[in-house]
This record gives sequence, C-alpha cells and structure tokens, in this order.
Amino acid sequence: MLHIAICEDTLADAERTRGLLTRYGQARPHLQVQFQHFQTGRVLLDALQRGAHFDLYLLDMLLPDTDGIDLARALARTGKNHTVIYLTVSREYAVEAFSVRAANYLIKPVDQNTMFAALDEVVAHLGAQIDTCATVRALMGDMRVALSDIVFVEVTGHVFHYHMQSGETIQSKVLRIPFNEVLAELIADKRFLRPHQSYLVNAAHVLHFSPHELVLDDGSQVPISRLRMGEVRRAYMDFLNSGRGADGIL
Repeated sequence: MLHIAICEDTLADAERTRGLLTRYGQARPHLQVQFQHFQTGRVLLDALQRGAHFDLYLLDMLLPDTDGIDLARALARTGKNHTVIYLTVSREYAVEAFSVRAANYLIKPVDQNTMFAALDEVVAHLGAQIDTCATVRALMGDMRVALSDIVFVEVTGHVFHYHMQSGETIQSKVLRIPFNEVLAELIADKRFLRPHQSYLVNAAHVLHFSPHELVLDDGSQVPISRLRMGEVRRAYMDFLNSGRGADGIL
C-alpha cells in the first residue's frame, strides 16, 4: 500500500489533491493508494505520535502553525520515513525545499500529468518499502492481499492455492483462464519466480535453492523443472543481488 499524508489548510486545494490521488490510485490499482488530510502541521505530527504511518507527505509551504520547511525537519526528527513533495503557489522557497531533501516542488494548480509523474518517481525510489497488493479471485469473492504475505501459489485442476505467510491457504474459484493471466500482478513483480508450470514462488521466502527444488521458509518444497532451471537461477540471483534476499544457492 502507498500511504500518503496531505497537509493543506486551504480546503479547495486539499479537495483538488484528493481528486488527483483518487485518480492516481485508480490508474495504479496495485499500489492500493490511501491518503489522509491534515489542516495543520501539529495535527499531522500528533497523528504520527499516535502511531500513524505514511510513505509520502504532500505539504503546503505555508500553514497556519508552521511552514513546510520546519515541518519537514520535524518529520525527519521522528525517525520515520519523511519523503516530501511540496505543493505551493510560489517558487520562493524552492532552494530551501531541496535543502531538506524534498522529492519534488510542484507549483499549484498541479495538473494530473505532473502529479502522476512526481508520484511515479517516489514509488520507484521507495521500491520495496511499498508493499503492493494483488487481487485474489477467492471462493468467497475477490480480495486484495499484500504480495509480501504470499509464500507461493500452486495450481491444481484450474484451482489456484495461495499459501500465505500466516499459514492460511486461500483457494480460488475454478478458473479456466491461463496461468499468466490469473497471476499477472504477481508475475510483474520481480520477486516472484516460476520454477514449474504449476507454481509461482515469492523469492523473499526462499531459504535454499537446490538443483531440484526450492525450500521455503514455511517448510514447503517446490519442484524446479529441468527446462526452467537456468531461468529461475538467474532470476533468483538478480533478486539476491538487489539486496532483498538473504540466502544463497546450494
């Protein structure tokens, strides 16, 4: 999910930003965008003290109780992620904004293309810190699950079994649809490996990679087909080299 805080005291501007974020979430459904509006810096900081978490802050430069520069410094002192994009009517504070390492400085009114491009840059920078989600066509109805929670997926007789980190298995409806179409959102994520025509595995849950199987952290053993060995080995090495893996290859 991508959690965004809007700190803006002008309600019309806040409403416009909410509209842009709503459209961005519709255009990037895998990010499952959520946002919350705060009218002052103090209210935002109080929310963080109570345990709120945000991946990105969209800050007005001039607020009733502070300015965007001082608020960014206060966010940094919380020790939490403080990626900031400024939304303002003036270019006057641009140099100061980048002195606090703002990700971007956008002049109001911000159009959709500009906002989407700025958000895409932040998403690319945050990378694995944002836990994206996928739709599972479960027996009880469609549901959204975090990709990090999926250990592996196995298909038998047109039914997809999602083995979750919690130990739960989510079973799909009977789906007479190609494997690649059902699992398109997972396959698009570089952490997922396909060692066999009937399996898709989250590389983050691989403990060992042997010549014949993947041993997973839930105790499962997933076979590797001979024809897929080279491709899976390369994909797994890429995953390890990205810094997101913890083990090696046997």
